[in-house]
Amino acid sequence: MPWVDIDFILEAQQIWADKYARGRCYRHYEHDGWAIQELYEENVFARDRYMQHVRQHEAKTWKFDARACFEADYERALQFPPAIENMYKNNLWGSAEVHPDVRMPIDLITGPWDEQKKRLLFWLIRAGALMDQEETKTCCKVRLAGLDAAVISPEIPDPLILKCIVNPMMLIDLPPNAAHNRIVKMCRRIDRECETQDMTQVLRYLVRQLHNNQEMMLDDTLNHGVDISYLLEDEFLSELYNQLVDEGDMDIDFILEAQQIWADNFARGRCCRHYETSGLSIKKLYKTNVHARDRYMQHVRQHEEVTWKFDARACCEADYERALQFPPAADHLMKNSLWGSADIHPSMRPPVDLLTGSWDEEKKRRLFWFVRAGVVQLSKVIGYSKVRLAGPDAAMISPEKPDPLVIKCLMPTLLYKAALPPKAAHNRLVKLEMHMNQETALHRHGATPTTPQ
Repeated sequence: MPWVDIDFILEAQQIWADKYARGRCYRHYEHDGWAIQELYEENVFARDRYMQHVRQHEAKTWKFDARACFEADYERALQFPPAIENMYKNNLWGSAEVHPDVRMPIDLITGPWDEQKKRLLFWLIRAGALMDQEETKTCCKVRLAGLDAAVISPEIPDPLILKCIVNPMMLIDLPPNAAHNRIVKMCRRIDRECETQDMTQVLRYLVRQLHNNQEMMLDDTLNHGVDISYLLEDEFLSELYNQLVDEGDMDIDFILEAQQIWADNFARGRCCRHYETSGLSIKKLYKTNVHARDRYMQHVRQHEEVTWKFDARACCEADYERALQFPPAADHLMKNSLWGSADIHPSMRPPVDLLTGSWDEEKKRRLFWFVRAGVVQLSKVIGYSKVRLAGPDAAMISPEKPDPLVIKCLMPTLLYKAALPPKAAHNRLVKLEMHMNQETALHRHGATPTTPQ
C-alpha cells in the first residue's frame, strides 16, 4: 500500500491513543540497549534535546504526541554508529505497537531508501515488526537484495539502515555461490581502505558470520556425499579472505573487552565462580609452586568477598596462570579440568587456525579462552577429519618439545568419540611409537624426556 506513509501512520496512532489510551503512561526506552550512555559523546546538544523530551513524559505522563515521540526516537537512532554490538541487541526497539503477525514490506527490506522510506522502516522496527524467522530462511532473494542494497552497493552505507535490517539471521542458509559472491565483494570494500573504522569492523564481522554459516552448510553437505569441489577453488580461499575469517579482530584483547562490556551491561552484580576445586587432582597442582597457588587463591578469595566485581582480564589471567601449572598427564585427557563457566553459545566452534597450530603466546591464550569458555563442537568445523589430524601433528608429533597446555586444550576435543581414517591413524601410531622409543633411549642415558608419555 504505497499510500501508507509515515504521516498516515502517525496520524492513525494519535487517533487511536486519544480514543483508547488517554492518560496511560508512554515510556521511552532511553536507558535500555547496548552502551546507551555512550551514544551522545560527540553530540551533547542532541542528548539534551532527547532527555528534555523524556522528562516531559515523566512530568506529564498523560500527554502523548505520536509525532513528537517518533521524531525524538528517530533523532536518537541517527546517533548510533555502525557497530558490531548493535547487531546482537536491537536498541531501536520501543513498545510493541503493531500486531505480532505484521510482516515487514519487501520494498523496505530491499531498498533503495529515501528519507520517507527510512522513517517508515524505522517506525516498523521500533514498533516490533520483524522479518519472520521461517520467512527469512526461505526468502533468500529478498535477503540477498537487502544485503546488496544496505552493505555492498552504496558508496557510503547508511548506519540506520544497517541497524534496522542487517542481522545474523539475514546470513543464514544462503546459496553457496551467492554467499561467495557477497563475501568477495565485501572483501574488496575492505581492501579499498575507504571505509570508516566502524564500518570496516562491521564488514569484517559480516564476512566472518557469512563464512561460518557457509561452513556449517558445507559440513552438512559433505555428510550427504554431495560434490562441492567448486567451492574450494583458490579464489575462494584468497589471502584476504583467510585473514578475515580465520584471524579478523578476534585477538584475546578484543575477546576480553567484549566479555567485559557484556558483563557490565547484562550481568552486573552476578557472581563469577572460579572452578578451583574442580577437575582431576587439583590439590596436587601447586606442589612445586606454592607462590602460584597463593596468587590464585588470593584472586579466588577476592571473588568470594566482593562477588559483584568482575574483571574479565584478571579472571582470564588467573585461570591461564593456573592452567600453566598442569603437567602433561594422561588423566587430564579424560576430564578437562580447564573448563570454567559456559561463556559462549553451545554451537560456537573454535577457529580452525587455533586447532592446527602453530601456537605463539597470543594463539595459546585464545585457544585456552575458547576451551575454558566451553567450546566442544569441533564436529561442526569444516574439514573435520583433516583438522583432527593436523591438530595432533602440530601438538605432539612435529614439535621438538610439545607444549603441555596445548595438549591439554586439544586432545579431549580432537580424540573424543571420533574414528580417524585407518591409514592416517596408523601413520600417527608409527610416529608416536618412534617418539616413545627415542624418549626411552634418552631416559636410559640420563637425559630428560621431551615428549609426554
